[in-house]
Amino acid sequence: MSQHGLPLVQLAALRPFVSALDERRVDAETLLGRFGLSQALVASPDASVHILVIHQFLETAAQEVANPFFASKVADEMDFSLWPLLSAAGREGTSIGDFLSRFVALGSEANPSAVQYLRLKGTMAEVGENRRFAPPITPAQNDAFMVTLWVRLLEWALGTDFDPSAPLVTVSDPSVLPPKFHVMKVIQGNRLGASVTFPTMWLSKPFELSGIAEGAGDLSLPNSPTIDFLMSFRQVLRSHIFEQRLSVADVAELVSMSRPTLSRRLAAFNTTIQAEIKSIQLERACQALSLTDRTITEIAAELNFSSAANFTRTFRKKFGISPSEYRREFKKATTETTAAVRRLPVASALQGLG
Repeated sequence: MSQHGLPLVQLAALRPFVSALDERRVDAETLLGRFGLSQALVASPDASVHILVIHQFLETAAQEVANPFFASKVADEMDFSLWPLLSAAGREGTSIGDFLSRFVALGSEANPSAVQYLRLKGTMAEVGENRRFAPPITPAQNDAFMVTLWVRLLEWALGTDFDPSAPLVTVSDPSVLPPKFHVMKVIQGNRLGASVTFPTMWLSKPFELSGIAEGAGDLSLPNSPTIDFLMSFRQVLRSHIFEQRLSVADVAELVSMSRPTLSRRLAAFNTTIQAEIKSIQLERACQALSLTDRTITEIAAELNFSSAANFTRTFRKKFGISPSEYRREFKKATTETTAAVRRLPVASALQGLG
């Protein structure tokens, strides 16, 4: 696991997906914002996030672009220099075996939530990853990305020697693999990892890796995730806060920790599981009051408060005003700010005339 006790992965892994969303004219910043992330965080070489957030982001991104093959297409089209792991692994090695060995070693270091591996099984070799815990959702897009990436690397290295009927591909959901995989043997596995099995003799093939390393710039691979435990925990909560009756036990399960262990971790920050649930509920409530016209009753129900009255009492206790008063004050402040901004060109023009 990680030094913080959470299954974290470097946010740099999302760079190719953010780039692909931009190319498809999807507002990546807004989509990232749903998960408490930003493009600035993705650009950071040190930021990490709970692996579940990565899984959910990829599934949501595929829905946004209305393409079940989204992650697979990203792997097929991506600029390798956008991914630090590939750039780092590409700086050494002279064969497919050299590259994959280094790649899986770096991958396990960058993503403590899973162990990547390269295994020899007689005449067949297998590259894949084993997750340390079963995610609560099917990581279909993540699996599709990884197997497409591995297959693409093999295609690139072997050239005309690549036999598309030779690989055996295992993923959690075969339906998100594009037609190019139809000539391969594809089987449905579980949520604990994906893999590609191929002839062992391919490992000895020469592989020109300089193309991967070029353009890497200052993309560096940190030794370990550095994101704060509490920040990562809150990102997970934000992704699930609208689920019906999210209990303390549910939250502990989401982050793959026992309830006592999670409670002890949060106690170090002078907070509790229940307090964090309430805090994120109220954070989302403020957003709904500010940015939507939904009624107090609708917002209370959406955030799983027992009643509008309970929501109002909790909100007033936290902020000193009721939800309705908060909405009025926000609209008033917004109106006054807009009016002031509109007056600025007029004031500037008058000053110019003077």
